[in-house]
Amino acid sequence: MAFCLINPTIISLKLWLFLIFALFISPVRCCSDDGVIEEAFMERWLNITDSEKVVKTNFAIILQHMELSRSAESVHLIAQSIIKIHDLSFCAVNCSKYSNFQNFSSDVTVYNGENFRSKAKQATFIINGTILISERFEVDLPCSAHSFDYPFGSVLCIGYFVNGNKNIVLQWDEYITQHPFVGDLPIVNVNDMTLSYFAFPQLRASEASDGVTKMVMELDFVPDLNKIIFLFYFPTGLIVFICWLSFLLGPLINARAIMNVGSLALLYLHYIANIANLPETYGITAIGVWEVAMVIFVIIALLELVVVSFMGSFGRSKQLLRHSKKKRLQRCRYDMEPLYEELNEYRQSNKYVKL
Repeated sequence: MAFCLINPTIISLKLWLFLIFALFISPVRCCSDDGVIEEAFMERWLNITDSEKVVKTNFAIILQHMELSRSAESVHLIAQSIIKIHDLSFCAVNCSKYSNFQNFSSDVTVYNGENFRSKAKQATFIINGTILISERFEVDLPCSAHSFDYPFGSVLCIGYFVNGNKNIVLQWDEYITQHPFVGDLPIVNVNDMTLSYFAFPQLRASEASDGVTKMVMELDFVPDLNKIIFLFYFPTGLIVFICWLSFLLGPLINARAIMNVGSLALLYLHYIANIANLPETYGITAIGVWEVAMVIFVIIALLELVVVSFMGSFGRSKQLLRHSKKKRLQRCRYDMEPLYEELNEYRQSNKYVKL
């Protein structure tokens, strides 16, 4: 009798275990199959209304490498774009094997970039249904700067990212945009410039002239002033200081001429040697104004030397002519004190001039 009462209990226990397995284990196996996952995505996509088909996603750029061009007109970026889609959490399992997501895939391009190259996209499905779409790309972004402010100004590079998929609306991810670099250390030095700040505003369709919503990335670079001052301005000042010291030599005209001409040659060589390491710019720059001012100072010193020498020679010739009129038949002595002794060394060999 006791044996007959136990059998129904065992049977009911097995039935409950089977029902639990059918309810909880089967969906996990179902969601792990690529074909079933695709059907579930498409079924969810077709059942929602047209107004709900626009999915808001988080968009971020992670910078891996930056390099400014020789003329600082563009910056070459190697970066990774990441898109987070949160509205598709239909299955509470990791569906990372699924990769066919054409309806939810973004088509992000750089609106104003050149030489855009991208690699294959990679999708990761998190257990809560969030999709992470990452793509590595390279692009050249245009930069602008005020030529006259260089090297004390800044170089601003702007990139406009546009999504070609109308089913997805992009918005900047707040956390990633505050840390847009690979690893813990940010990219600070780029060539001879320093990244001063970066910003990620959003230009909506109503604000844009062409009616297209753009994700804007702004990068501002400033040159390394310590290097420019130490390697360019300081040596130039020393060269001009040597030229200024030549004024203290007085009548030593040969030494003054050598110092002034040498300063002019050193300025030219120094400018040519250092301008090759600076970004090419168009128009008048602060460095160009400084260099022209230094050259003008040296040239003025040379002109002053020529004018004073000419005046001294002209004064001696006039004095000599006056003595020659009075004593035509006699030997007159060249008794005027020479203004520049070294210029008239050849006259010291002959104390008298035969007229």
